[in-house]
Amino acid sequence: LWQRTTFPDGTSSGALAHLREEADELIEAIESDDATSQDIAEELFDVLSLGLAYLRFQDVDFAEVAAQKLARNRERRFSKVPAGYSKGVPA
Repeated sequence: LWQRTTFPDGTSSGALAHLREEADELIEAIESDDATSQDIAEELFDVLSLGLAYLRFQDVDFAEVAAQKLARNRERRFSKVPAGYSKGVPA
């Protein structure tokens, strides 16, 4: 990963703090009247790449976890909540 070579002394807590900062920037971009689609896409990339980088400190195989989670989600029922999105509900 790029982060591993760029930040060889990185820590789990540092990665989490950076992830939070980038997540806030993504939300700000989405809620901004001035942000372009490119701005939002770049902030989303930062969040996704930092989320994946954080996993290196957790000794997690992302591909394996993603496959397992997708399989569980396929078995779930979803219901629209008042905020306008669908959320998993207990079976």
